[in-house]
Amino acid sequence: METNDTKPKIHPLAATAAVALILLSLTGIAAMTGILPNFSKPAATDPATTTPTNESIAAAASASLPEAQKTEAAANEAREPARERTTSRNNKNKSEPTYNAPNYNQVSQANNAPVQPAPVAPPPCYSCGVVESVRTLQEQQPTSGLGAAAGALLGGVLGHQVGGGNGKTLATVAGAVGGGLAGNAVEKNTHTATSYEVIVRMEDGSKQRFVMKEQRFRNGDLVRVDNGNLSIRDQ
Repeated sequence: METNDTKPKIHPLAATAAVALILLSLTGIAAMTGILPNFSKPAATDPATTTPTNESIAAAASASLPEAQKTEAAANEAREPARERTTSRNNKNKSEPTYNAPNYNQVSQANNAPVQPAPVAPPPCYSCGVVESVRTLQEQQPTSGLGAAAGALLGGVLGHQVGGGNGKTLATVAGAVGGGLAGNAVEKNTHTATSYEVIVRMEDGSKQRFVMKEQRFRNGDLVRVDNGNLSIRDQ
């Protein structure tokens, strides 16, 4: 016995439309929730990732500072040889003497200038000198015999008073002889003459000796010799 199928059938177009509607809804939900990227507008950039911060600028500056220092050091090294060459050239120019061209006009004027005569030296003074030393001299004078006679007489008197007989005679003779010698010595000591010896050194180098009774000169006096006489001269 045949049975009739009474279930309703879905039209193919309706099924296709339902599937398309479901896919479109899922796509919209995915786009709204961020599962799918939005290609309609460009994505917003993050300021934190695009704007440079102070820390990044300082890091970049510190990183580039050694390179700048290296560049400046290289430039200084390049300038040092040039400065040394300039300094050595300047020192060489300073050390080299400069020679000026002779001024022939001044030379001719100097040659035409009157020649001053050389000072004439005074003639040597052969009679001039200076006192070099002064010495005192004691000179004994010859005796007259009166001292010996007086001494002998006195000695004889004293000797005669000693002893007696022949002894008295010997004592008298001895007293007379001794008294005579003593009297002569006393007379010599009392009859002495004092004089002064003056040594003069002349300007020509020679020396002259003068003996005088009075002390009129001292060491260092400037003197003049005239006819054997010594006198003080002017300065």
